[in-house]
Amino acid sequence: MPELKASNPKDAIGCKKVAFSVLPWRVLHGVALAMLEGACKYGRHNYRAVGVRASIYFDACVGRHLSQWWEGEDIDADSGLHHIDKAIACLMVMRDSILQGNFEDDRPIRGGLDIKGANEKAGAIIEQHKDKSPKHYTIKDSVTVGIDPACGIGSTVLSKLPPDTQYLVHRPATTGLVEDMNRITAFTDKLDAWKNDNATPFPELKKD
Repeated sequence: MPELKASNPKDAIGCKKVAFSVLPWRVLHGVALAMLEGACKYGRHNYRAVGVRASIYFDACVGRHLSQWWEGEDIDADSGLHHIDKAIACLMVMRDSILQGNFEDDRPIRGGLDIKGANEKAGAIIEQHKDKSPKHYTIKDSVTVGIDPACGIGSTVLSKLPPDTQYLVHRPATTGLVEDMNRITAFTDKLDAWKNDNATPFPELKKD
């Protein structure tokens, strides 16, 4: 909480009001860009004028942006903005429509979720396997490969790469490089070695 200064009576009043100083402004800057994109596409504050539907924004927020972010994609391909910023913008629009009173609530009939029961079962499963120490894989274990279409690797070969490989296409300079170059793994040496029969860049790769 803000520290009180005896010499400034305004502090005693101000510290009991809404504290905008607690907001992470660098996050809000990203959300503002997501909101600006929406304004350019649909009109500023259109959601306040015409309202929004719950299912549409649930699908956009959770079904698209959060799920794609969870699966390892940070940047939304359509907008170039971060998926988290886009998800927050969805929630802001939905919440504003609720406050405006024009929110179309098409959520399903209440069914109820037994979170307590699910947690108890989860605890029992964890307890049952507490003697095991398996490796838990994260995004750090992903394999990222840069592919240049000019190299001659076809879809048949690509299909033989490990299933968790993330493919980043390295386009010729004349067409522009869409992907962030920092994300593209050095693949050229392995590729040349494979093409020249000197080595196989991945054990699971076999020439047709």
